[in-house]
Amino acid sequence: MAEAWRVTVLDELDHFTGKRLKVASGSLEWSQFRAVPGTGTLRVTSSPEELDLLNGRLKIDFVREGETIPMGIWLFSASTWDRTSAQTTTELKLADKTELLNAPVGRWLTIGAGTTVTSRVASIVRERGGRAIAVTPSSAKLRTALSWRPDDTWLTVVNDMLRAAAYSALWTDMTGRIRVEPYLEPEERPIVATFGGEPDDALMVPNWSDEAEVHSLPTGFRWIVEGDQNKKGFIGRADLPEHHPLSAASRGREILQTDTGEATSQTEANRIAASRLQDALQVTRRVPIQHPVDTTELGDVVKHRPLDLVGPIVERTIELGIGPVVTDTIRRIYRGGELPW
Repeated sequence: MAEAWRVTVLDELDHFTGKRLKVASGSLEWSQFRAVPGTGTLRVTSSPEELDLLNGRLKIDFVREGETIPMGIWLFSASTWDRTSAQTTTELKLADKTELLNAPVGRWLTIGAGTTVTSRVASIVRERGGRAIAVTPSSAKLRTALSWRPDDTWLTVVNDMLRAAAYSALWTDMTGRIRVEPYLEPEERPIVATFGGEPDDALMVPNWSDEAEVHSLPTGFRWIVEGDQNKKGFIGRADLPEHHPLSAASRGREILQTDTGEATSQTEANRIAASRLQDALQVTRRVPIQHPVDTTELGDVVKHRPLDLVGPIVERTIELGIGPVVTDTIRRIYRGGELPW
């Protein structure tokens, strides 16, 4: 199977400069838990003088038997380079285009109530150099004014605004477009790939780990309302019923979580405790899948057929080279006492 990585040099407008780089090694990583989701490194056989380190961009593609799978358009900087009599090898640090906004605002900033979120976010992104942008427009406006400190970044500003409009945090797709779109719960997204052993399934390595912490889940919650010289304190109580697999009766011991706050009555305190107990009964399950390079990307919902597990890709790593293997981590969150197994 003929396959290769192709790295093309672009200018600040994403136009082809006529130059391609030869890659010695590298890796690409994405994570939903970082402000700038996409990062990476490349070692290329070029000197820094040959590259526009201030404004240039790199387009990375994986080519296999005539099929081209885009792997993003990246900003880059040079960290180190090694020179020999034969060649110079430069290590480049990569970041996706959300990095354009990852700089301090530099002043106190307030955006007023009534501002249309998607149009203002798009304006900020373009002002920061993000010309390739895909926006799902919305009439949603800020209900209250939002303010930021001088050391907050523009990325924090736009993501705070997007969160207020129930939109996803800013992200960049594999074609290099900055995306502004509504947030969808994983349950609302389509399954874009199924990994497993059936003939029509996507290929995967038939080995995996399965991680979920259930040992510390509480059997009950106590909401403590403190008294003073004028009124008596009381405690809101909520416990799992005895037949529940996580109850104190089922587990042979009581595991309580507590918090302190206000309530006007015992009934209200009990209601708060019951709500907090349900919030605390949350299990996060994480399963890595190793598979060949494909067209899925961060945030896509996929299915692990052997485990009958469906969840979004929340982390991804690709080591560049011959026969690269993608390692995706899919996640499912169980709520309300539901258990993974």
